[in-house]
Amino acid sequence: MLLRQGSIIGMAGYLPLYLRHQGWGTASADGALSAYFAASSLCVIPLSYLSDKIGSRKAILYPAILATVVCFALLPVADDRMIWVLVVCAGVCMDSFMSVIVTMLVETPGLQIEHAGIAVGIAFSLGSIGIAGSPPLGNSLAGISAGAPFYFWAFLALLALVPVALSKDTGRKRINPATEKTV
Repeated sequence: MLLRQGSIIGMAGYLPLYLRHQGWGTASADGALSAYFAASSLCVIPLSYLSDKIGSRKAILYPAILATVVCFALLPVADDRMIWVLVVCAGVCMDSFMSVIVTMLVETPGLQIEHAGIAVGIAFSLGSIGIAGSPPLGNSLAGISAGAPFYFWAFLALLALVPVALSKDTGRKRINPATEKTV
């Protein structure tokens, strides 16, 4: 959460400013960020449902992280039309990642139901640290190059692969031996 949230919020705060600096009008620059969030809103339920259907959370998380990394890293070198494609593509994965990671967290084997809220609270608290730290760190790189912050946020997103890889996948269909029904 720390890495992923830091990456997302850093990019979201900087994108319209970057696009205006690149000559985009205010409405277009802000519209690109709106397209990012619209794509996210449209895809969160289908992708979360897909993770249930295929029985794997990581099958959604890995592509979501990799899409974010690639899209963020390509933003500084893309032409205007491609920026729209990259922003929408990255947006598709944003809320889906959040939905699936929270589901995976509360499905952690051994986590008692009464502790699920604590676990989610800790995860979001860590995410808030990323939200507070990532934008100023990334924005400070704009002095090197206007596109450098995107590389920083792509790198943060890439680092998010590590904790996901180290965590146990959940969502597999299990048979309850007492009822012999899928749980």
